[in-house]
Amino acid sequence: RYSVYRKPIISMANFLPPHLLALFAPRAPLEYLPPVDPKLPHEKKRPPIIGVAAFVKEFESPADNDRPQQLPREGRRAEKRKRRAEAEAAKLEEKKKAWDPQSDPNAKGDPFKTLFVGRLSYETSEDKLGRELEEFGPIKRVRLVKNAETRTPRGYA
Repeated sequence: RYSVYRKPIISMANFLPPHLLALFAPRAPLEYLPPVDPKLPHEKKRPPIIGVAAFVKEFESPADNDRPQQLPREGRRAEKRKRRAEAEAAKLEEKKKAWDPQSDPNAKGDPFKTLFVGRLSYETSEDKLGRELEEFGPIKRVRLVKNAETRTPRGYA
């Protein structure tokens, strides 16, 4: 009988061109080579298993070791953090000595009479901001901080 659910198997190889059929051709069988060692693994003689006790005398004693003792992981991490903090503190001190706000070409006027305004929209202009702030009193100058490369506002004045 012929089942409705069974369909005859059609090989797709019949539809492939000869250069692709060559990729699926079986290879020649491998040449038999006798084993290099005729003994089976369980027949081989192995050296006896010994412990490390015979080699303990070869170890160096801690007294002869001139290397510094290594700290545990947390100790090493704490030491690394301490070195970084010291380097950052030295760097900060160096920058404090080199900092001169009077030589900044963008800083004008008295820093004690300067108002910082943040979280501004990037579409805000100096004119718009000046008009909004004049409501509270006279303003000498408004300066939006801009990116030096792209000249786009950074969001504060």
